[in-house]
Amino acid sequence: MSNHLAHHGLIKLPDATGLQIECLSGSLWITLDCDSCDFVVKPGQRFVTDEHRPVIVYALEASELRLLPRTAAT
Repeated sequence: MSNHLAHHGLIKLPDATGLQIECLSGSLWITLDCDSCDFVVKPGQRFVTDEHRPVIVYALEASELRLLPRTAAT
């Protein structure tokens, strides 16, 4: 199932360790709590992390994303 985010919309995840965040359209800015490195994810790209920290996903423009379970192959 996909999620739509309006421009400037955001999703807060308490822990994204078991997830893949896939950008289907638009562009997403992703940041981990207490980490100076941010990520921009564009259509067709996925974000995964091994860090057990809160994550913020912010829509740089109207976007669609999908949260998927993280598999061993990822």
